[in-house]
Amino acid sequence: MSFPAGAAGARLFGFAFAVLVFSIFSATAFAAETSSEAQVGGAVFAGIFGLFWLFMMSFWIIWLALIVVGLLGMVLWILMLLDCVKRKFDGENEKIVWILVLALTHVIGAVIYYFLVKRRDSKPTEAKPKESG
Repeated sequence: MSFPAGAAGARLFGFAFAVLVFSIFSATAFAAETSSEAQVGGAVFAGIFGLFWLFMMSFWIIWLALIVVGLLGMVLWILMLLDCVKRKFDGENEKIVWILVLALTHVIGAVIYYFLVKRRDSKPTEAKPKESG
């Protein structure tokens, strides 16, 4: 199992899991000694709290991963928009069309622009053999 936050996320997940296990076993052991309905209810509550704690600790890792992906998408969008503004296109309206595509479709437009324009132009051209005459 890999964690988006790396080793820090793994340690936090381990801590949350330890809290879950400790809360379930300690409450269950205490309830077994007294064996009253209130104590068993407390053990169930502790187990639910432990599961909630585990869920919340893993939930922030998901949000952190989404924030990182969103920021990377925004950086890609800005880079492709800047490339589009600086690039010299063949057609007179082609630049305006690409700027509108990038502005209206954000990250999806940036990915499309990257593969259709930027990557195509950045491929090295084959050197033609010189003709000696």
